[in-house]
Amino acid sequence: MDYMNVIYHGPLYFDTIIASGDITVQNDGSLLFDDTPFLKEMMERERTLIQEFEEKFDLDYSKTDFVNLPELFKDVQFDENTNYNESLDAIQYFSNADINAKGYQIQTFLELDKNGNTGILGTYVAEQKMYGSQVNVTLQPRSIENCYDLIPVYDYDAEYTAYISENMIYLYPIDITDESLNQEMQSNCPNSVNQLSSDTKPIEMW
Repeated sequence: MDYMNVIYHGPLYFDTIIASGDITVQNDGSLLFDDTPFLKEMMERERTLIQEFEEKFDLDYSKTDFVNLPELFKDVQFDENTNYNESLDAIQYFSNADINAKGYQIQTFLELDKNGNTGILGTYVAEQKMYGSQVNVTLQPRSIENCYDLIPVYDYDAEYTAYISENMIYLYPIDITDESLNQEMQSNCPNSVNQLSSDTKPIEMW
């Protein structure tokens, strides 16, 4: 199972972290959960939010077709995972902002999981305080150390090769040759199509 943990930083912007865990359905219909960081907390918060909606707007979801997933989870026994922080140890890299035709400030971002094997590639729109297009990618190592082809799980606008150097990621078209890539690395990457840094954060508009 894959699910997303969303961390809000006030009304300005939010971070998304993809977490994974295992669910086993036993013969008696009960569920076993293994390595599911924050899933229990997420369900409890969602159940509280639904109850507040019902009270504030005089709703009764039990009389509708609404599937109250958190309510179904309320009696489920979750395992005690003590490695939450390690499980959610993802790193986000952001570019400086580019201005598109509508005048919006667009930042490219790449979020890497703790193992550096998969990630999320996409854009962040400062004026809308939200993430735009994004796609899950697999990092396929090239013959050059710290260089990876970013393979999207489905067709995406562009495909890239990434050179990862400390807190920086340099993006190139995926068809760049190893020879050209070596020359770029020796020259401090002057022709990369985008530069992302873990020190750069989403722009706060207001």
